[in-house]
Amino acid sequence: MGEIVLDVQNVTKQHKNHRGIFHINLTLHKGDVFGLMGPNGAGKSTLFKILVGLIKADQGKIRFFGHSLDTAFEQAMKKVGCLIEKSVAYEHLSALQNLQLAARFYADIHPKDIEEALKTVGLYEVRKEKVSDFSAGMKQRIALANALISNPVFVILDEPITNLDLDGMIEVRNIIHHLSTEKGITFLISSHSANEMEKICNRVGVLFKGELLKIGDIDELTERQSLEEFYLNCVQTNGVKDHE
Repeated sequence: MGEIVLDVQNVTKQHKNHRGIFHINLTLHKGDVFGLMGPNGAGKSTLFKILVGLIKADQGKIRFFGHSLDTAFEQAMKKVGCLIEKSVAYEHLSALQNLQLAARFYADIHPKDIEEALKTVGLYEVRKEKVSDFSAGMKQRIALANALISNPVFVILDEPITNLDLDGMIEVRNIIHHLSTEKGITFLISSHSANEMEKICNRVGVLFKGELLKIGDIDELTERQSLEEFYLNCVQTNGVKDHE
């Protein structure tokens, strides 16, 4: 299995509207590309915000690389990069200038780290061009570069292919594949696209109405059905139970 990168135990967060996430348990190992599938309102963004400390869980424990998010936050997050919800670049600035601004939030980012992030996402050659001239796929690659400038070994991406055309989705998919296979970076990704999850991830989980219904390896889950069929069966079965 390898090193445990993320360990989530019994995490619950209930909002005032009674939605949220409930008793989430999830373990990711080094090298995993884990896809979290679920409809809008299932709790994906809530879980991701808890994982990066934007909101606090009502109960449960979270550890990154063995470090508690509650008692050793800086150590826990030191090797974590993230893209939570929609990342908006400053269009009047260049790709390089956008990353230079983002780097100011870190204590030890060097110019070479920014250059490497731009090269990784394929934007180094156009680094001095204004973002206003970029395609949607290129803008999303800036967001990916933002998540990579701290040289993380674990990356959380919330809907990284939303609103992208086919070329943009392929670009992002290839970047994730390269980083996971060549650099050993572990990913936790959310998406509405079962087709993309099937191509990117080695493991997936279905989150529905705040509950993590099922987790499995892509190869096992798709032996007799597509990932989309697996997802729909999980959701429909749970929906029927709710009405019994």
